[in-house]
Amino acid sequence: MTPRIQTMAYQQPDSESDRARLSGSPMTALLDLPLPPAASASRALPSANRSARSLVSFTVWSLCAALALAVSACASAPSPAADNTPDTASRPAPPAPTIIRVADVEWQPLNPARGDASPRAATLWGDRNGNVATGFLVRFADGFSSPPHIHNVTYRGVVISGQVHNADAAAPNLWMPTGSFWTQPAGGAHITAAKGESIAYIEIDSGPYLVRPVDAAFDAGEVPLNLHARNIVWSSADPADADGPALAPLWGDPTGGQASGYMVRLPAG
Repeated sequence: MTPRIQTMAYQQPDSESDRARLSGSPMTALLDLPLPPAASASRALPSANRSARSLVSFTVWSLCAALALAVSACASAPSPAADNTPDTASRPAPPAPTIIRVADVEWQPLNPARGDASPRAATLWGDRNGNVATGFLVRFADGFSSPPHIHNVTYRGVVISGQVHNADAAAPNLWMPTGSFWTQPAGGAHITAAKGESIAYIEIDSGPYLVRPVDAAFDAGEVPLNLHARNIVWSSADPADADGPALAPLWGDPTGGQASGYMVRLPAG
């Protein structure tokens, strides 16, 4: 049975009284990651953003560990539900996944206007400079902290390695470790910081992805979400195999025939 999906804002792990329910806008990605075991007191997951419609699967854990990146070819909205026609021989085979190895990742400045002070970015699929859905990696140097800024589009992110803070400039540091998830609404003023060399996967529904000054801020009617890795709820993909792959629903309602996204945790070996 698919777990019910609820919205929970991330606060510091032990601050139970400070957690608040939000209207989240989580990501579309399926992460094939050997994430740390979920805490026994896991928190419920957020519901989907209405704008989230792209679906990507990829395999990343730590670029420093020289693992391969696997990015599926289905970077657009999911295919319509199959019809009941018994003859399936004429249907095209699903596209094979595209493999991008660590050595082949091409890093460029995320914000060319800042030159060497900018984090590095590597597009995995799509085109972050075009008007298309896109997924890309961002690499932050240890101690990086951006000036306050906004983006013209909403994005969703997962921490792949290191620790990331993303919030209003006046907010205390809320460090999100590997396996954490956050969303940043379009137009919302914020800063992004990193502790240790950190890598995150970022996804947008449509580009271009731009960085703008805070005086261009606007209200997109969305609420940002920071979800600590320990607040993610995992359930066995196969109830009969408790030690097998586990799923963590992030957005959408798979029971209603809608697009939906999960994180997938694979056992060692």
